[in-house]
Amino acid sequence: MLRPVPKSRISGPLRAVLSSVWLGCLGLCAPSLLAQEVGIVSGVVQQVDDASPLAWARVEVESTGLGAFTDDEGRFRIVDVPVGAQVLIVSWMSTGGQRVPIQVLGGSELELRIEYRPVPFALSEIIVSGGSRVSESLVEAPVAIAVADRLQSRSYSVTGQHPQVIQGLAGMDVSSNGIHDFNVNTRGFNADLSQRLLVLMDGRDLAIPFLAAQEWSALSLPLEDIARLEVVRGPGSALYGANAYNGVINILTPYARDVVGNKMSLAGGELGTVRGDLRHASVFGQDERFGIRANVGFYRSRDWHVSRTAPGDLDAEYAAAVDTSEFTVNAPPPGFEAVPLNGQTTSGPASAAEGEPDPVQNVYGSARLDYYHPGGGTGTVEAGAARATNQVFMTNVGRFQVDHALRPWARIAWHDDRLDVMAWYSGRVSEQKSLASGAPIEEKSSILHVESQWNQAVLDGRVHLVAGGSYRRSLVDSRGTLVAPEDDARNDWASGAFGQVQARLTSGLSLVLAGRVDGSNLYDTQVSPKVALVYSPWETHSLRLSAGRAFQTPRMTNFFLNVPLGLPADLSPLEAALRDAFGPALSAVPEGTLFTQSAAVPALALGNPDLDVEYVTSYEVGYRGEVRERLQLSVDAYYSVVRDFVSALLPYANPALGPWTAPAAVQDPAVREALEDAVLSALGPASGLTRLNDASETTVIAYSYGNAGRATEWGVELSAAVEVTPRMHVEGNYTYFEYEVDAGVPLVPGDLIVPNTPRHKANVRIGYTGSQFDAWAGANVKTAHDWSSGFFQGRVPSSQRIDAGVGYLVLPRVRVHAVATNLLDEATYHIYGGSVDRRRILVGLTAYF
Repeated sequence: MLRPVPKSRISGPLRAVLSSVWLGCLGLCAPSLLAQEVGIVSGVVQQVDDASPLAWARVEVESTGLGAFTDDEGRFRIVDVPVGAQVLIVSWMSTGGQRVPIQVLGGSELELRIEYRPVPFALSEIIVSGGSRVSESLVEAPVAIAVADRLQSRSYSVTGQHPQVIQGLAGMDVSSNGIHDFNVNTRGFNADLSQRLLVLMDGRDLAIPFLAAQEWSALSLPLEDIARLEVVRGPGSALYGANAYNGVINILTPYARDVVGNKMSLAGGELGTVRGDLRHASVFGQDERFGIRANVGFYRSRDWHVSRTAPGDLDAEYAAAVDTSEFTVNAPPPGFEAVPLNGQTTSGPASAAEGEPDPVQNVYGSARLDYYHPGGGTGTVEAGAARATNQVFMTNVGRFQVDHALRPWARIAWHDDRLDVMAWYSGRVSEQKSLASGAPIEEKSSILHVESQWNQAVLDGRVHLVAGGSYRRSLVDSRGTLVAPEDDARNDWASGAFGQVQARLTSGLSLVLAGRVDGSNLYDTQVSPKVALVYSPWETHSLRLSAGRAFQTPRMTNFFLNVPLGLPADLSPLEAALRDAFGPALSAVPEGTLFTQSAAVPALALGNPDLDVEYVTSYEVGYRGEVRERLQLSVDAYYSVVRDFVSALLPYANPALGPWTAPAAVQDPAVREALEDAVLSALGPASGLTRLNDASETTVIAYSYGNAGRATEWGVELSAAVEVTPRMHVEGNYTYFEYEVDAGVPLVPGDLIVPNTPRHKANVRIGYTGSQFDAWAGANVKTAHDWSSGFFQGRVPSSQRIDAGVGYLVLPRVRVHAVATNLLDEATYHIYGGSVDRRRILVGLTAYF
């Protein structure tokens, strides 16, 4: 049975403006593309048992890359379908693809009513792109990779917490500090502001330019609008360059024509959470060659953070989470923070905070314009921005609170089967402060990035070639609040060229060779190779052997940081004692200046511009397959060698900042040596007291960074998924991690190399999705482990967390839903020094119109 599908239109004047923009872009991006005869396929997908509409199903045209998701009425629409005989693949949830042969006529629209009969999902039907930078079957991917689709993203949509989806995937280590500060990693050596995973959204790096870490609360697209999220585990620098150290998170968003219509989401709940989001998507122009997608949103919530302005505040906070007889809580000196959270006040130093902290707030929006070329390519121009306030970051020098941060971005891209060209901009303008010292910090930074990639199949498709390159400019200006004036207002560059050859040696054996060369004014030229063998004896089974190398650059803070660590130290009593001991020998040194300004010696965190990059070399073996018709398994094991760790902030880690030396006015060598020994004896070998290596020779307490150390790590990642019924599925994963520090390789004195990763962690999830009702529950278990990041060194307790959610379609296009994170209200912290998390329950409503 055929029926028309409503189309969303745009007014004539706006259509003319948007069309003009794109005609100019096409003149630059795709002058050589030739049109081919195409048609349109549309219709509705229904359940075979009760004729109810099938929402969130994926309808694809086989071997074309074209497709769309069904809406809550089961409707879909696909344009630019090549004429002739085609096959539609309809898949839903964990079920496989139902094949529907069709005949497409040029210049016409084929309308269908498809009765969906669930079939077991085949791994060969899952298409990924993060492993090789081109689309390929999950079975054939030469990497360890996990995928979360729109249904999984929708589960946590009301929370606004993107990493919650990632946490349930195999091998992932997600450590949270409150509701919005997440460190996402895999395969060991996590840290505050972790940068070991490259996070991309449609190819755009989401990292903050200065810190090289993600600001998850400042994303301008809600969770439910993500089409697919892929996590590639293992070294990725051979294709992606710097900081694809332990892998890549590849977030893909839908084209406008895939989500035509309007969507409104409202949510609220505990911690005073309020969230609203509105999205519009439509197609327009002759033959509907243009599509537009736009969204705006607002989020506000209190957080789990508490002020720590009085001695013992951290102990009191952690008492709810750990047994202090087993876990010692060590607050960094002086044992309390200088300023409270925004919205609170204190009566003076070392006093308790009063009042309520201000809530975290985020206002965001984005707009996207697509052009669908008759030849099959797609051009995109998009931009967005988010403004976040009151977020708290955990760093290795203490907690920072963002007063406000503006994150604008823009992207222009062209994509077809052979060519990808993209340019993007990402910026950040912020004002924040160190809670430890009260020092204000400003940042105005941006990244300008261009890249291109060419893909080609040769030798009758037996060999696939990929080649490309990128160039990036990073501009950072802290106005002297993060970086010393002589190193500030930076304009740094990085570039790279990469290539990959994927050759099918036999019908089931493929060889993959990849490599990349990167250069920058901040580090030496780096070469990142990779080799892999993939053996697929059957369509749904594969074995993989691979080896690769990756590197991670020190972040800007590691190179050029210059901020107060805390309040200045009063060393005047020590000076007085030394004058009594040395008498006339110190007469040439004016009173109060033995330590330059002895009553207020600055305590500073300083960067090290001579740092080298960190390296990892990894060897992996993996299996992925369908053991039985409804059971999927994957097993990945790895052995890695990590070296040249960038240390935590430590005294004397930087060779240029050695132990304190006597002032030049003390000229007698014997007296100088005795005086320096006396200071060392009084303050200890790890005081950090030094003289700056510049013309001022100012005495400071300095903590800095160094390179040293070598460690091996190995582990196993297991995952399984079972389709109990077409509507119910169960999936789970387990990760084992182990490491050893090479005792024969020297460390930075005082450094403690620990992976900040549990030895054992596991996830299990059960989900049911019906035509009107859906429900899911998941559990996450981690063992206790040590944590060391800067001043924060301690023990993170084990955790057993349960999340759950339900949804119900109260009207054909209105869904109500609820989610509970940490359902059993387990008080725990995931980062030593981070906040203690508790339960949060949220309810929401989503309407399509």
